[in-house]
Amino acid sequence: MGYKLIDDVIKSWAEEHNLKLFTMDRDWEVRSFRINDSVKRGRNYQIWIEEPKSTDDITVNLKNYSSPNQTRKYKCSKGNLKSQLDEALRVALGS
Repeated sequence: MGYKLIDDVIKSWAEEHNLKLFTMDRDWEVRSFRINDSVKRGRNYQIWIEEPKSTDDITVNLKNYSSPNQTRKYKCSKGNLKSQLDEALRVALGS
């Protein structure tokens, strides 16, 4: 099952926020976004979703590449995946 369980939510969210969705990294299937704000704040983030085993156990990760060792994890279900992605984006953009 994997990402097929949540792809509809992820793709809709990406379109809503005009973000490029990455689905492959080398030979690995992924779902990730890069958030770069180098002009304003010099921030460089990545949001990625771990491959889910069910719609009730989803992990969204937010990595701050500007501050080493700063990764946040957000646990959610498919029903609140968009709100967790919104929260990660809010943190990345500093708003």
